Amino acid sequence: MSSSSPTTSLSEAEQKSITTVQDAVEQSLETLRQMALLTVDVQEGTQGALIPKVKSLVSSLDAMDREKGNLERVPVPWDVIGLIDKGELPDEFTREKLEAVNMRTSSDGSKVQTFQDFRQMLLDELKKDGFQENA
Repeated sequence: MSSSSPTTSLSEAEQKSITTVQDAVEQSLETLRQMALLTVDVQEGTQGALIPKVKSLVSSLDAMDREKGNLERVPVPWDVIGLIDKGELPDEFTREKLEAVNMRTSSDGSKVQTFQDFRQMLLDELKKDGFQENA
């Protein structure tokens, strides 16, 4: 996966691959949770239940591996990769970016309102001096 421009549009095959990988990741995580429950209290007979879970995990990992060729053009920001390397959730990156955009939008909105108020004040002052509004 590369970190090219986020405006890159994805093909139908890439979208399908992303969905396949997401499903495989979810399946892998669920299988790992089930395996953890089986192995917490190891007893006679749990090995029989563990083998299908291992096979399911291998199958999910194989599905992810098969799709990697279709995902080479999918942009992934370096910040997200850094968060994953630190063991943090990429959702944190999304939340921080949304908060930054909201703050910027709020700030820009305040500036626009200030300029509109200033324009109106100037027009009012010009009217007092006898000028006509052209805008």
